[in-house]
Amino acid sequence: MKKLLYIVLLSITFTSFAQKEAKQQIRKHKISNISIYPNPFSIKTTITLHSNTDTDVSFIVQDLLGNSVFTKEYIVVKGKNTIPFYKNKLKSGIYIYTLKTKNKVISKRFVIK
Repeated sequence: MKKLLYIVLLSITFTSFAQKEAKQQIRKHKISNISIYPNPFSIKTTITLHSNTDTDVSFIVQDLLGNSVFTKEYIVVKGKNTIPFYKNKLKSGIYIYTLKTKNKVISKRFVIK
C-alpha cells in the first residue's frame, strides 16, 4: 500500500512539473513590436519584429479571398529582425500577412499601390 501511494505521489509530482515546464517553454517564444514600412508600397516593403528567443517563423501572404500568394519560412534571432517582401507579380490591392510561430499567429494587412 505504501509503495502504491509513493508511486501515485511521484506521478502527480512529475505530471505537474512537466506541465509547468511546458507552459514556461510556450511563454519563452514571443514575437512582438511588429511593423511594416512603407505601407502602402509599390515595389518593396519591410516587416520588422522583435523576438525574445531564436525561433522559426512562417511568413504567409494571402489575398482578401484567403488564397495564399506567398509563403516562406524564416529563422528569427533574439532581438530585432527584418523580413523584406517584394511585390513581384502581385496586383495592386489589400493583402493579409501572417507571422506564425509554434504558439502564436499574428495577422496584419498591407496595401500594394
